[in-house]
Parts: sequence; C-alpha cells; structure tokens
Amino acid sequence: MNIILLFFSIGYEVLVFNEIYEQIDTQLQFIVLRFLLALTSWLMLIFANKYIRKDEALIRSMDRLR
Repeated sequence: MNIILLFFSIGYEVLVFNEIYEQIDTQLQFIVLRFLLALTSWLMLIFANKYIRKDEALIRSMDRLR
C-alpha cells in the first residue's frame, strides 16, 4: 500500500509541477517549499517500506522456529 501511495504522490507532484511551471518566477519560494515537503514524504515512505519488509522477515523467521 505504501508503494502505491508513493507512486501516486510522485505522479501528483509531477502533474502539479507541470501546471505551475509557467509561474515559476513569481512563486519560486512556494515551489521549493512544496517540493521539499514532497521529497520528505517520499523518503519517509521509502524508509517505511524498508522497515516493514524487515519486520515481515523477522516474523517469518520466528514462525519457522515454532
């Protein structure tokens, strides 16, 4: 589910950036802030996916021990 959310988020930001590309001179600070927030959320989703996989592997290894 996180992977799907990550792809939708990236797609949405690409669409928004294409729409406001013409106004880049007037709203440069807003665009930079928005991109930094989106980048932060993408990184957190990537790290969440990484650690979810580690937890699932740990649970599978504990099931083998039973």
